[in-house]
Amino acid sequence: MPVVDGGTGIWSFIEVTDAAAATVAAVAKGPPGIYNVVDDEPAPVVQWLPYLASCLGAKPPMRAPAWPVSGQTVLVAGGAGAVGHFAIELAKRAGARVITTVSSPEKAALAEKAGADLVVNYRSADAAQQIRAFAPAVDRVIEVALGANLALDLALARAGTTVVTYAAEAANPALPVRACMTANVILRFVLLYGVPPAALERAAADITAALAAGDLTGLPVHKFPLDAIAAAHETVEAGPVGKVIVTP
Repeated sequence: MPVVDGGTGIWSFIEVTDAAAATVAAVAKGPPGIYNVVDDEPAPVVQWLPYLASCLGAKPPMRAPAWPVSGQTVLVAGGAGAVGHFAIELAKRAGARVITTVSSPEKAALAEKAGADLVVNYRSADAAQQIRAFAPAVDRVIEVALGANLALDLALARAGTTVVTYAAEAANPALPVRACMTANVILRFVLLYGVPPAALERAAADITAALAAGDLTGLPVHKFPLDAIAAAHETVEAGPVGKVIVTP
């Protein structure tokens, strides 16, 4: 587990005997209610993680950058989807120039509303040329269909471009090793359950701040009552713009 950025994420540890003693005291002497047993000296990751490594006889933890995107160019695949929509808004909030790809004018309007600086239909034969006219290369790629889009991603990459990919396609993509080597790209795969706790805490704090500032907006919602579940499924199969919700 690395120390991410400044390692400022705060952790609270409770010694097991303290937790037991507090529980006994609450049960035996306390009035009915909800008790919150907490550490009175929470510590940032940068303090406790090196100490834990030392206690275990392990090497000091590695340091990992926070990968700031201010001033960088970010390509977001599928800017009208849930992942793409919020990736656009978060990247713009962080100071990036954002390019996104969509497949229809309706989806383009949604991506533009989210704040994308350039919206390109990925089905266009000259999609790469349109993007290069705006930016010669991209620094980051937020990808949700690696197999389908990797050729475009590589065409827009420079040495050190990071392609972060989430979601899986029906068929595993074939990786063009030579092309990836030539482009000197970095491929990063993301699944929430494997993200270090400190990074999750940082992400949660950033998202909470974005929500509080009003920088995140919802996607269009298509609501169906439970007795119209068949119609809801048909809507999903038709590929609507936004999300389908079934309510009781």
